[in-house]
Amino acid sequence: MKFVIATLAATFLVGPAVAQEQQTDLPHPCKSNSGQWTLCIGDSPIDTTGNRVDMAHEVQEVTSALAPVRQKITEFVQTEHQAATTGR
Repeated sequence: MKFVIATLAATFLVGPAVAQEQQTDLPHPCKSNSGQWTLCIGDSPIDTTGNRVDMAHEVQEVTSALAPVRQKITEFVQTEHQAATTGR
């Protein structure tokens, strides 16, 4: 259990720096040209005007950008589960 807590703590401390180096296209807050806060992917603001076609495209972009993060979380959970079931 101490190992899991230490691993999670290291992930939260080191993870953001590693994620920033590896994946710069994660959604993040930024200011638009009008000075309003919005979400950006890379340097481009995400369109939040409500146009359904544009929003569907933006959802796909966000989903794609988050895929590597989801994969890493899945791998971590599977590894921890496997270690726990084999009696680490």
